[in-house]
Amino acid sequence: MNQKQATDLENPLIAKDQWLIEPKLRFLNHGSFGACPIEVLEHQSHLRAQMESSLVRYNLCELPKAIEQAKQSLTNILGCATQDFCFVSNASEGVMTVLNSIDWKAGDEVIISQDSYPACRHMLTHLSLKHDLVIKVAQTPFGVLANESFQEWNARVVQAFADLCTSNTRLLLIDHITSPTALIYPVKDLITLAKKWNALSLVDGAHAPGQLALDLTSLQADFYVGNTHKWLLTPKSCAVLYVSPKWQNKIFPLVLSHGYLAESEQRFQALFSWTGTRDYTPMIAIPKTIAWLNKHGGLDHIRQRNNTLCAQARQLLTQALWHDEASQKTLALPPIQSIAHMAAIPLPQDLANFPLHKLNHPSPSSSASASRIHPLQQALWALDYEVPIIETAHGTLLRISAQAYNSLDEYQALAHTLLELRNTL
Repeated sequence: MNQKQATDLENPLIAKDQWLIEPKLRFLNHGSFGACPIEVLEHQSHLRAQMESSLVRYNLCELPKAIEQAKQSLTNILGCATQDFCFVSNASEGVMTVLNSIDWKAGDEVIISQDSYPACRHMLTHLSLKHDLVIKVAQTPFGVLANESFQEWNARVVQAFADLCTSNTRLLLIDHITSPTALIYPVKDLITLAKKWNALSLVDGAHAPGQLALDLTSLQADFYVGNTHKWLLTPKSCAVLYVSPKWQNKIFPLVLSHGYLAESEQRFQALFSWTGTRDYTPMIAIPKTIAWLNKHGGLDHIRQRNNTLCAQARQLLTQALWHDEASQKTLALPPIQSIAHMAAIPLPQDLANFPLHKLNHPSPSSSASASRIHPLQQALWALDYEVPIIETAHGTLLRISAQAYNSLDEYQALAHTLLELRNTL
């Protein structure tokens, strides 16, 4: 792949028919659940067939070797040694694994961003009731202030956490990329802040592997969780849990199995490599996924192009939705350096209040995330767009994603459709 191919935004970088996505669907929401290439899914089916053909021998002899090979293939992408991370099913499981392993004391404080993933908040609410914890919510920023630099915006993120730290602060739960607002946080600075207060740092990097270049060893977080089934394109369900060596003998999976009997220096890996009978093929399909990415130009090229596409798509949609000069003066977007493959764009009030009665066939108002499905999102579904509308502390946001199967014309079509929907109001 040459430079021109890597930055061509008018055409998909990788043809959409390499995925199972419906051909007519403008799929601009890779961030929610990812999308796995057909070739990788077929390989996963082959792995399942291998396992079923010799279940005992495969699980006892072949699976441990396959898991180790899968971990080895991720070391450069994660920037850490195989002995320092393990597999879990998803980022939420990884976060709960860490939270459940901490020896909490009544009055311990946990600081979390107002833009953190709702499921993480629910976990903390549950644990706070059980252990009498104090949950503090940092009022982290969204848009830049007038004449504010990227460094100053980053400093405001850190200050929002710092304002809440006390001698009782036990943990900072830090988003690497926020889910609802799609913002890259200055995690290194936030980890340093945690160390200053003798607090633990748990980084929720659900969206980071594949979207950002990682070096978990130098990052020096106590714990780091990241999905591979999103931006690394592996099958669901697959995520990694990095644990700093000094904490590895204190972390236990949510399901204890035979690894519990392992010697203490081997227990961390033994505990997580087998948590009972389950489908391990998403993990052992990782080498095939990485090979597929390399065949299509490699992760760095794909990442570069997705970043460029996302930035231009954000600009295009912002100009379409906030086209008049008066509106633009009131609009405060996050710094361009704070986005990668996703971007959240504030919706004007009329679209943010899109009425339910405009829908011919309203969808159910609840979802797997237990949040209301916004009427505008339902209207876009009916027109074959997949793009989330998210209600946040910063207002109602349209969150776009950019993946190799997307092209700029899809965002242009979305802008046109949103303006048409606005004209119906």
